[in-house]
Amino acid sequence: MSELEMITVPQAAQRLHVAPNTIYNWITEGRLTYADGLLRVGGRTLFHWPTLRTRALSGLLDPARAMRREGLVRV
Repeated sequence: MSELEMITVPQAAQRLHVAPNTIYNWITEGRLTYADGLLRVGGRTLFHWPTLRTRALSGLLDPARAMRREGLVRV
């Protein structure tokens, strides 16, 4: 995988195991920003995957999921 890898919303959704609408909702709610690798290019919404992956793994996008992963919350 290249450090310059840009992915689309459907690709981001697939890699993060959420629906594409969830990605769009997170953008609208301000939970996904340029700090998360969000780019708008020619009317397209893209993500810098290495940045988005790092933010997702840190739990910044879905704190509840990160807590479940760490065993801090029962499902």
